[in-house]
Amino acid sequence: MLSLSKKEEKFLLFFLPLFLLGCALQFYRKTIADKVRVDWRAEQTAALRALQTPVQTSAATALGEQKQRLLSGKININQATESEIARLPRIGPVLALRIVSYRREHGSFQSTKDLLKVKGIGKKTLMKIEPYLAIE
Repeated sequence: MLSLSKKEEKFLLFFLPLFLLGCALQFYRKTIADKVRVDWRAEQTAALRALQTPVQTSAATALGEQKQRLLSGKININQATESEIARLPRIGPVLALRIVSYRREHGSFQSTKDLLKVKGIGKKTLMKIEPYLAIE
């Protein structure tokens, strides 16, 4: 029979429950959590495609100029709401709130480069969102 010292017994009594807990968590992550997890990349890709696809509208439609630009994939950064800005690639609700807050405090953006002054927007992010922005 296997004989263990007191230290070895204490180690096993401590380690074994932790090991079993880790196995249970791993099992949970592989089975249940995959069903619940939201694929944010797929959602963002779908939103990006929606922004890129122009909607066919007639010239007689009584849409304002801002709505027409939104339908064609361009967002006027000086008039857009937080939810409209949040649909841009690499921009989430927190960063959209920062953009709107910066616009309220400092006035309208004169160019898209002014977005670099907003905390959280760097050169790479600006390069990704510039094709979808309009300044008016």
